[in-house]
Amino acid sequence: MLFHKKIEKLPSRQINHLNFIAQFTVNIKHISGKDNVVADALSRIESISTYPLAYEDIARSQQDDEELDLLLKQPTSFNFAKIASSKYGCDAIL
Repeated sequence: MLFHKKIEKLPSRQINHLNFIAQFTVNIKHISGKDNVVADALSRIESISTYPLAYEDIARSQQDDEELDLLLKQPTSFNFAKIASSKYGCDAIL
């Protein structure tokens, strides 16, 4: 709607904003929700299901992972530390 007004009648701040937006935008038009599939999917949060993490399975996988063992033995900027109450490993930033 602003693009249809005469630019002289707009406040200078609005003109600056429109000039900035014009650098990135060539065509602005409304897309109804039913036609905008991505926005429609993101707006339906309740349909996204998550599964709880099985930390014991992750720990077992870490213990048996040869690639992880090699990575842990290499010099790195991470400070890996064992969590005292379990066998889980983490990056301890101190």
